[in-house]
Amino acid sequence: MIVGIISCELPDNADPKNPRQVTPESVFANAQRQLGDYVSTMDYNINISRFFVQYWTEVTYTDEVKYDFANRQIPDNLWNVFYQNVLMDFKESKKIINNTDYLESEYDMRDNRLAIADIMQVYAWHILVDAFGDIPYSEALNPDNATPAYDDAETIYKDLISRLSNDLDMLTMGASSWGEADLFYSGDVQHWKLFAASLKFRLAMRMADSNPSYSQEMADEALSTGVITSQDQAAVFEYTKMAPHVHSIYEWFVLDGRTDVVPTQSFVGTLDSLNDPRLNNLVSKVDTTGDGVGDYYNPQPYGIGVSVYSAVSHFTPQFYEPDFRHVFIDYVEMEFLKAEAAERGGYDVSGSAMEHYNNAITASIQHWGGTESEASNYLAQEDVNYATADGNWKKKIGTQKWIALYNRGNEAWSSWRVLDYPQTWNDTDDPTFIKPEGAKYDYVPVRYPYPFNEYELNGSNYNAATEEMGGDNPGIHVFWDVN
Repeated sequence: MIVGIISCELPDNADPKNPRQVTPESVFANAQRQLGDYVSTMDYNINISRFFVQYWTEVTYTDEVKYDFANRQIPDNLWNVFYQNVLMDFKESKKIINNTDYLESEYDMRDNRLAIADIMQVYAWHILVDAFGDIPYSEALNPDNATPAYDDAETIYKDLISRLSNDLDMLTMGASSWGEADLFYSGDVQHWKLFAASLKFRLAMRMADSNPSYSQEMADEALSTGVITSQDQAAVFEYTKMAPHVHSIYEWFVLDGRTDVVPTQSFVGTLDSLNDPRLNNLVSKVDTTGDGVGDYYNPQPYGIGVSVYSAVSHFTPQFYEPDFRHVFIDYVEMEFLKAEAAERGGYDVSGSAMEHYNNAITASIQHWGGTESEASNYLAQEDVNYATADGNWKKKIGTQKWIALYNRGNEAWSSWRVLDYPQTWNDTDDPTFIKPEGAKYDYVPVRYPYPFNEYELNGSNYNAATEEMGGDNPGIHVFWDVN
């Protein structure tokens, strides 16, 4: 991965530890690397979204699966790495570009670079809004202002969508951009246009319940621009095979020798009950005979420690590869969003909800190594077939999208909050989520609390934000999460 290269041949009076000029390429690539790391990380000091949707559970330490945010100061860590490392670096890359003189023939390249850096910033900002709600935005990233005011989350969302619209207008097809410094698309501007429009579609659909007319207008704009229409257009963060630029799961289990996170009974049980062809490619069976062949699935109940790690199901080998890929946005997600839009009505989306639902599931099964025939058989089952939704389309789409977004904790958590499926232990219809013993709250968190040091560092603005939101507990809903 490209994170900046400094020549070994330096003048005698040069300080190699403090280069006089930092290139925009190195700063941009480093910001992308850190964004990729923090979104994909399994480090429960930072990101516990996979626990919220009960994909995984801890088997040694169980504070985090019981929603103890304070023990490791998880909100503080998430907040700090995004503001200090990701957003500031993207801002710095744009600053360097704006302070650089370009030839007239390079103007398109300059604008493409600025637009792509801004698209990446928008992605990072929406992760923070989805996690916390109201956050410092308009006054943030200013070293001279240590106490920035919090902005209203819906206002931020609308501004992010507006920024994406401007970025799309700024992109020039056929011109260069970041080249190999771009760790997502290697500078391919056409792919960045698809990414930006797809992200705009995602944000617009988040607001389907909170502001339907605005959601429809912005979603239709994104669709008319053109969103991702095949899995090979997906935004995928790829790691190398060399540490430290390796996937978090490889680092955690292989390099560090950890054995404290496994798939849950909630997730495995759901797939097993549906005869889901993805299960065998996602979760391992327990080998009871020692012949190297798994005999049966033994997933771990959520929130309960286990004394014998080898006695429960684990991830399949692909997850332990150093260059295991992490999806940021893809065709599967776009098809589920189109299915939702078609079912809600009022959106300018062609095709039926069933068609897009089937497309999404088929693409997901193929993404995880299944075949089109397996997908067809799966979709024919009564519990999966969209024709049996009986008006409860949120259950059909929500459950299948939860399965398809496996390992993408942030997006799966947001999808669950929008669609309310799979249901939790507080619901009576089909309680897929299990209440962990000794849970700190009587509900699955729907937001992170603000950093625990924010009251001391930015007290007056913190107090104003919590008053505006109605509190600072994990049960306060982000604006688009309408009950």
